[in-house]
Formats: sequence, C-alpha cells, structure tokens
Amino acid sequence: MVDEDSPANASMAARCLFGAFGPDGITAEEFTVICAADLDVQVMNGGFRQYLVNPSKHFAENAPAALTEIGAPNAASVVREFLNICTVTEENLGPRSHGLIVRHYKLPSDRDSESHKYDQRYDQAEPVWSLIREYIIANRPSIRTYAQAILQLKADGLDAESRQHRHAEAVARLNAQWANRERPCPKCGQLFRSVSCRGRCPKCGHTFYASHPNEYESFPW
Repeated sequence: MVDEDSPANASMAARCLFGAFGPDGITAEEFTVICAADLDVQVMNGGFRQYLVNPSKHFAENAPAALTEIGAPNAASVVREFLNICTVTEENLGPRSHGLIVRHYKLPSDRDSESHKYDQRYDQAEPVWSLIREYIIANRPSIRTYAQAILQLKADGLDAESRQHRHAEAVARLNAQWANRERPCPKCGQLFRSVSCRGRCPKCGHTFYASHPNEYESFPW
C-alpha cells in the first residue's frame, strides 16, 4: 500500500508539478516539502558534499527557511552556517526549467575537510524526515499526493503518455515537411538532403533538425 503521507511521495508529486507548471504550479507548502526532503535525503545519504553535486542543490538557498517551517531550527542553523562558508554563483536554468534563476553553492577546496563536521551536526539535530511527515499531515489540503499530481497532469495533457503522443505527431508532421529537402548544415554550411527532419551532415558529422537548426533545446516536444 502506498504511504501517501511519506515525504518521498509528497516531494515526488511536487517535483512533477513544478516541472510541468513551474514555480506557480505548486503551493508554498509543497515547495517547503521539496526543499526540506531533497536536502535531508542527500545529506543523510552522502553528506553536504553530495547535496551540492545533485539537482537538489538548486533549492539550497531556500532550505534553511523550509527546515525552520517544518520545526527543525537546529538543522536549519547547521545548513545556514554550511552555506555561509561556500562560494555562490547564479545560473539561469533556461526555458526547460521555466527560466528559473538559482544560486549555486560550492565548497572551497581549502575548506573541504570541514564538511564532515557539518554532516555530524546535522545528523545530531532534529529528526527532519519525521518532521516533514508531520508537516505534510498537518497541511494535507495544500500538499498533493503523487496520485493526485498524476491526475492533474493527465487532465492538462502533460503526463508521459500524452507527451509521447504529441512527440510522435510532431515527428511525423515535420518529417513529412522536411524529408528529402536540401538543408545547409548550421555548423559548416554544407548542403545535403536527409530522409527526415533530423539529419547528420556528411561533411562535419553535426546532427540537427532542419526545422530548428539552431534551437535544439527549444524543439517543440
């Protein structure tokens, strides 16, 4: 039986909704669950160094506030102190991540040995995973389960099956339009023909879509 009150279930649901609809597609409570659960999983598994090399690091800036919100001020303090010894850069994650601008934290090499100290302090703080569960139960109307998230994605045509169907339709439509048409390679300028929209330049080996030669990342599927 699925444990719908587990932090894993709620954070997975929130991540699906965030990926489909962006920051405005989830509630403040769901964002709290993402930030707290992602951090706790990584730090308890491989320490802060593991946390900073996984996608969960994108919400590191928000983690202390999330931990405070669920009732773990000591854990929040440890995370805040750890982030304060890191260097910070900003990155725009691009259109596939709804243009989200995040702060990336990196532990300087001359302070690498200190991470273990913070790992131990975090481990001795509050039982974060249990507190996240309590927070989910207390805020259930505002925190959707994974099953509810999938139903919403299906209703909006954003589930995996619907995306695959649109992908297949787009491929068929563009192949019919671009098959056997001459196209210039955007890398070396060589003219050639391909049996589909997607082709590989016979001169330089560059692969691209004739319909979107310079915009692969925003290809419409």
